[in-house]
Amino acid sequence: MDPHEIAAVLSAFTIAQRQMLLILEALLHDNKRITHIPVDAGHRIRQLTYFRMIHASDLNCLRALDGTYIKVNVSAADIPRYRTRKSEVATNVLDVCDTNGGFVFILAGWEGSTVDSRILRDALSRPNGLKVSKGYYYLRDAGYPNAEGFLAPYRGQHYHLQEWRGVENAPETPKEFFNMKHCSARNVIERAFGLLKGRWAILRGKSYYLVQVQCRTIMACCLLHNLINREMSYIEELDDEDDGDSTHATTSGDDITYIEPSNEWTEWRDALASSMFTEWQLCNQ
Repeated sequence: MDPHEIAAVLSAFTIAQRQMLLILEALLHDNKRITHIPVDAGHRIRQLTYFRMIHASDLNCLRALDGTYIKVNVSAADIPRYRTRKSEVATNVLDVCDTNGGFVFILAGWEGSTVDSRILRDALSRPNGLKVSKGYYYLRDAGYPNAEGFLAPYRGQHYHLQEWRGVENAPETPKEFFNMKHCSARNVIERAFGLLKGRWAILRGKSYYLVQVQCRTIMACCLLHNLINREMSYIEELDDEDDGDSTHATTSGDDITYIEPSNEWTEWRDALASSMFTEWQLCNQ
């Protein structure tokens, strides 16, 4: 390839890169940006597929949250901070999704070495961060503490769905049954991650862009993911279990702003697990 051809290729690449950055800017400043959707008690999770609220309480399970690693390009000095436990250089992205697998909150940019609980605390402390109204909660994995507004599974118990396959592996205790139902419900965000990364190769492979650009790319891909989910008919829409209106009025003062495990929250989880297990046993007699 002669110098003129090389120059032409480089020029075309530069123009394409510039256009991509302009598109990212337009997407992230569009009025359909990702915002935190206000809580709606009518937007409950369907019984057979998702976590079922049985306990006689006004607490409502709304969505699921989790973190995922997406590779980034950083300077040599920053590599140790962005290196994950699997030795990949990545950002640890906090995602919150609704019951249809759409993303309602994204926080990208934290170093891959950062623990999930610290990122969650940062999300709660930001002025326009994650909003969790008291009386509602998110499902999350055991990497986060079990605290008000964030319901985690029991540690030291079976959790993954494949562990429950077969009649001989049916849950035998309230904690096991709770974990099985919790995993089934929280799996919505795992499917969302799979769809997101399956659609956008730029989120799967090595990144050649600065971390700031890659984080904007992550946001743009999530916006497009939501658009596809909303417009494409093959994405199943889940029916609400409860069509009633919420009676829980919320204000900014009702929001949970920090993570603090408590005996009250632990006791509530134990009571919920016991109620769920008892009803399941009665239904299977």
